[in-house]
Amino acid sequence: MRSLIYWSLALLTAVNVHAHKVSNTGRCGKSNNGLVCTGSAFGNCCSQSGWCGTSPSHCGVGCDKNFGTCTPATSSYSPTAKISYDGTCGGSKGFTCQGSSFGNCCSSYGYCGSTSAYCGTGCNSKFGSCARVQTTSSTRPASTKASSSSSAARPASTGKVSTNARCGYMYGATEGFSCQGSKFGDCCSEYIQLLRV
Repeated sequence: MRSLIYWSLALLTAVNVHAHKVSNTGRCGKSNNGLVCTGSAFGNCCSQSGWCGTSPSHCGVGCDKNFGTCTPATSSYSPTAKISYDGTCGGSKGFTCQGSSFGNCCSSYGYCGSTSAYCGTGCNSKFGSCARVQTTSSTRPASTKASSSSSAARPASTGKVSTNARCGYMYGATEGFSCQGSKFGDCCSEYIQLLRV
């Protein structure tokens, strides 16, 4: 009889763990209706501030393992690499997308972005992260406090949205317009034109 009770308790605990909803807003934790980061588009770590992500701010000290994993996404990009200012990555310039306003992923064509076209098959982890981060206006850093030991996560794109089907900093794309959220499509091609995916 005792083993039946223990088995029942173990089953209820297992069911309760999997009853949490995966976050689709980037928020997580007890104060956010118990949303979990594991399996979310924002990253698997739940920061002490209740935000999903993959940075040391999310996965390091204060990470809440009850609402996500506390293991950062693996990436082999160099933290000393120059951050891309023109949306390109790798190549002769060696720019990294990690921390750029275009997105953290470096596509197989050498362009920064944050959708599956950049972060999926062929993503170059030497010049950025290959963990897809969904761009949303509610995405916020892991912490609002400045810290010398870690940097806050940045939104995937902060650029102005293109109004003329051009993106980046070349070929008439003034001020480095972003493809994300434009009526022409979310992807900036190697020809600096917007594409629908």
